[in-house]
Amino acid sequence: MKFKSQDKQNQLIEKITAQHLVVGIDIAQQMHVARAVNFRGLLSFWISGKGEILRISEHS
Repeated sequence: MKFKSQDKQNQLIEKITAQHLVVGIDIAQQMHVARAVNFRGLLSFWISGKGEILRISEHS
């Protein structure tokens, strides 16, 4: 049986537990953004192109 890529992605998402931390990173020329999500909520980081942390936001 072949799985569609969306089915595979859904299977991976279903395996996430409270012990996991999911991180997404967007690397751009001027500013980078990283977001970390766990069972407590969302944490966002804005980082300059020089590597300086500009802002950290916590979302519940």
